[in-house]
Amino acid sequence: MISTTKANAILKVLTGQETLTKPSSVWLGLSASQPAADGSGLAEPATGNYERVEVGGSCAVNAFSVPAEGIVSNTKEIKFNTARQAYGNKMMYWFLSESKTGSAILWGIVKDVLKEKSTLSGFTVDGEGYSYTETLDSESLLKLKEGEKYIIYWDGKEYEYVAQTQDSYLVLGDEKDGLGLMYTETSTGTQTTGTLKFITSDAAGQHTVAIYGLGIDVKKETVPTFYAGELKASIDVEL
Repeated sequence: MISTTKANAILKVLTGQETLTKPSSVWLGLSASQPAADGSGLAEPATGNYERVEVGGSCAVNAFSVPAEGIVSNTKEIKFNTARQAYGNKMMYWFLSESKTGSAILWGIVKDVLKEKSTLSGFTVDGEGYSYTETLDSESLLKLKEGEKYIIYWDGKEYEYVAQTQDSYLVLGDEKDGLGLMYTETSTGTQTTGTLKFITSDAAGQHTVAIYGLGIDVKKETVPTFYAGELKASIDVEL
C-alpha cells in the first residue's frame, strides 16, 4: 500500500504537472497498527532498543527489488537491532519512510512464517473431498491461537482466515473456497506433537501450501529479521 501523499505525487508526474525527486534515504520501520491513508499514525515500539533500518538511498546497498507487476520486495536479509526488552505490542505492519522519524510512504503486513512453502502429494479421498495429514514434532508445532488471523498460501493464492475451535481442533478455511485446515496438539509426558490436516475439494494430486501468522511478537534478546522475499507491497490505493 502506498500513502495518498506519495500517490498524489506520482499522479502529478504521470499527468505532467511536476517531476518526482528520488529520496536521498529510505528507512524500514515496524508498526503495531496500520498507518493512516496519508502514512501518518504509526505505532512504533517505544522501548527495546528499536530504531528504523536504512535500506535504500544513501546507504551502500539497496535492499529492495526492481518493481515487477506493480510489486516490490526485499532481495536481501534485513535485521533490526537486538531487542533489549520485549516490544510489548505485536508488530503487524512494516513500512518504508523517507526519513528516520517521518511518516510512511509504503507499507505491507508482516507475515510470520509458520509453515514454509512446500508441495504436498498423496491426498486421499475424504468424504466429498480429499485430505492430507502430517504429524509435526515439537520443533515444528504451529502454535495457532483461537480468534487470531492467519494466511494460507494455496496453489498460488492467499486466503485469510480466523482460527476457530471445533471439538479438539483449531480450524481455518471456508467451504466456498473449497479449502480447510484442521490442527491439534497432543501431549504425552514431556513430549508434544501436532497433527495437521489439509482438506480440499480439488482433484487429488499435488498442492503447494504455506501457512503464515500475521505480525511478529518481538521478545527480549531477539533480532527481528526479514529474509529475502518476505516483505512485499504494491502501490495500490484503496478507494
